[in-house]
Amino acid sequence: MTLLRSLVGAAAMALSATVAAAQTTVTYLGGTTAESDGYHLIGPFNGTLQTLPGSAQSITMFCIDVLNDVSIGDSWTGVLTSLADPAATLSTTRHAAASDPTAMTKYRTTAWLTTQFGLHSSESWADIQHAIWNVWAPGQYAANAWDAAGASAAASGFAGFDFSNYWVLTDVTGVGQALGGAQEFIVPGIGGGGTGSVVPEPSTYLLMATGMVALAGVARRRRQSVRTR
Repeated sequence: MTLLRSLVGAAAMALSATVAAAQTTVTYLGGTTAESDGYHLIGPFNGTLQTLPGSAQSITMFCIDVLNDVSIGDSWTGVLTSLADPAATLSTTRHAAASDPTAMTKYRTTAWLTTQFGLHSSESWADIQHAIWNVWAPGQYAANAWDAAGASAAASGFAGFDFSNYWVLTDVTGVGQALGGAQEFIVPGIGGGGTGSVVPEPSTYLLMATGMVALAGVARRRRQSVRTR
């Protein structure tokens, strides 16, 4: 039984490490609407992630980066960083905490602002989007009421807002840089427990279960072998 537990534990840890360390292939599919500020599409965008074969999933993504570009149909390798831990190092984002101690507050402010698209009419969207971009590129757009709203939300600790459902999606070629690679996005609604993780599809669970059954069989045969010697 001890051997079986060890083997199963090792298999589980190996799978966990593989998923948690995995990078993801991102494909950008364009805006969910045709809303724009006259120059750029704004609001929520559609995309897909594929970390492992068979694990592609549709996502909604919000652009928080006006300094870089992405076009419909573009694919790149990205990594996901959870905003759940206020003390996270953010080392796989463009703005690590080591170089900007306020980076987590800024990322959380942009995540909070992305929620406002669904709460307000599209007439407000340009101002919301500009406030998001101003977080990382101050003065890029004239300040509006949403800049102040984001700052107020941060000052209040975001009033208990749950960030465990929000992730930063960063092009690996842009990690630690202001310029280069695809734009950075906020992505809500992804399950998982670590940087770059997504919830495995049933096929992944089946593979894990099959492996554990096989390990159990090996362990049982070894016990029987010991008993017959």
